[in-house]
Amino acid sequence: FGTTAATGVSCSSSTSCAATSPAGTATVDVTVTTGGGTSAKVPADQFTYNATPTVTGLSKASGPAGGGTATTITGTNFVPGSTTVAFGTTAATGVSCSSSTSCAATSPAGTGTVDVLVTTGGGTSATVPADQFTYNSGSQPSPTVSGLSPSSGPVGTPVTITGTNLTGATAVDFGSTAAASYTVNSPTSITTTAPAAPSSPSASYSAVGSVVSGTGNGKASLAFTSKAAGDAIVLSIAIEADVTVTGVTDTAGVTWQRLHADQVDTSTSPDQVVSLWLGTVTTAGAMTIDVAYSASVSATAIDIAAQEFSAGLGSNTIWSVGPAGAQNNAASTTIAFPSLTPSSGTALGVWWVDCANSGSGTSSGTMHFTTDSVGDLFAYDTAVTGATAPSATQTSGFSVAIGALITASAPASAVDVTVTTPGGTSATSPADQFTYTGG
Repeated sequence: FGTTAATGVSCSSSTSCAATSPAGTATVDVTVTTGGGTSAKVPADQFTYNATPTVTGLSKASGPAGGGTATTITGTNFVPGSTTVAFGTTAATGVSCSSSTSCAATSPAGTGTVDVLVTTGGGTSATVPADQFTYNSGSQPSPTVSGLSPSSGPVGTPVTITGTNLTGATAVDFGSTAAASYTVNSPTSITTTAPAAPSSPSASYSAVGSVVSGTGNGKASLAFTSKAAGDAIVLSIAIEADVTVTGVTDTAGVTWQRLHADQVDTSTSPDQVVSLWLGTVTTAGAMTIDVAYSASVSATAIDIAAQEFSAGLGSNTIWSVGPAGAQNNAASTTIAFPSLTPSSGTALGVWWVDCANSGSGTSSGTMHFTTDSVGDLFAYDTAVTGATAPSATQTSGFSVAIGALITASAPASAVDVTVTTPGGTSATSPADQFTYTGG
């Protein structure tokens, strides 16, 4: 791993070895040495060490001793889907990280002042004054919210909050958004107006990948380990011969769909089919992805690449597709990537190019390029917006390209309405939830 030897190395065949990473930082190349020499460094061999998380602030730094205070933790190096939070030595509940800099969590029961610690594969955050959370121990009891009337409506809806111990309220929050004003009518009633609906987290895509090349007869398989439920896997297939890709299945229950009709590169001999697919991870972990095809020859050369993209929106992420396009310039040594522009919002652009050798790319945006072992080119652009169409060309080898835009969104959900008094913040419950509607 870089210049440091791995431990626990065990090779089960001429094509597979297991190893345990040593300590390290940043991104390093994993190289394998045998009597025949040392493997060349390629993008596919790179391993990234997770950085240690830090905590820089809490949206709510105090709450009742009984727990139930929802707070947003800000910091760095959080890992959506792979992060835990503790208040002192007690695990928080409801942990959800929307990005590498923001996690939501709910306090457990506790006393005194404790440090809120974030743990990822990169370690546990150091204690700092900004991470401290204080459990209230004053004489005023903690407030409770037992109901809302109404419990749904558009922005600006008048809402009556019922509960207990509401006297002296210092804040009323709809999720992470504070109500602009409110009136405490009695210890059991507050009236307020629903503020602007919290916006969905913006998608900030990151990618990991895996490739396999070889021959098959009717089916080819790729071993892949997904990182988190809700992530998208883009599967790219280049297969030689007169072939029809008939379907994609896996051992983890992913539902796959074509992003565009398959393309045929007639510049090769035999012809080569290029295919692009999308699946959503339901259960993170190791899986085997199987590509089924029909061919007129007994053994077919096939090349598969899988790239996983996380939008940081959690396990219920909804992925939508479109538009998609293709370029088929079999007689040319230069091919333009399909230029795709979403109607609105931010989308992730993905492209797969069949080319004769290692390839190269240029872009006017934030294009990322990866070449696999036989030179096919995978590219993605993480900043495709309604106003900015990607522009890129691949300039080495005969090429066919397929491209598509995929967009992540968070599913609609209710927000908890909480009341804060000197006695603390009300614990969240189904009774305090308000659902925003159109209108």
